[in-house]
Amino acid sequence: MNLKNGGSAFPNITPDMNVDGGPGMTLRDWFAGQVLALVLSQDGSRIAGKLAANAYEIADAMLTERAK
Repeated sequence: MNLKNGGSAFPNITPDMNVDGGPGMTLRDWFAGQVLALVLSQDGSRIAGKLAANAYEIADAMLTERAK
């Protein structure tokens, strides 16, 4: 696992358990997207640019906590 990005969140796995076509999105990307979706759903669309940056900061904090 890459501690900087959390490794693959959804790798493309074949039935014989091999990665096929790349590793998929990183866990960091998935965390950030989940945070952003939640905040935007609560009327955050006016400040979406700042929220995108904050979402990755929160995702980084989640990865740090997860590594403990």
